[in-house]
Amino acid sequence: MKEQVSISMLAYASADTRRQSHPGRTVAAWFIALHAFGFHAGVCATWLLAWVALGRRPIPMMDDPKNFGSIVQIAYSFSALLLVLWFVVAFLAVFLMVALFDRYRDIARLSALMGCAYVIAFCLLRWDPGNVVCWFMD
Repeated sequence: MKEQVSISMLAYASADTRRQSHPGRTVAAWFIALHAFGFHAGVCATWLLAWVALGRRPIPMMDDPKNFGSIVQIAYSFSALLLVLWFVVAFLAVFLMVALFDRYRDIARLSALMGCAYVIAFCLLRWDPGNVVCWFMD
């Protein structure tokens, strides 16, 4: 039984009639919000693995990430793949947002969240604490 409370000309459905959140939508929302940080996570993982392999912090323009052992090489290749496929992943995020979320409020929130994530990711890329991205790109 649906109950509706009418306030002036607006009608609000009770909490029972709201559509329940689907787990796939939750995963998609997290993907949409955090996909901008995939490259950063991959680069930091590669840098940490290189630090473990070297026994000291990798130095930009001296320790090339392509010249390490197999585990660092795999992490480097994965990070480089994330960088190359960034446009595809960004398009997939926008497509998921439009396909899975039908309410304007949800799409507006996710769009704002994705925009903030891109601004923060760009600021991290420019700030580059520890010259990690500089080391990766040399």
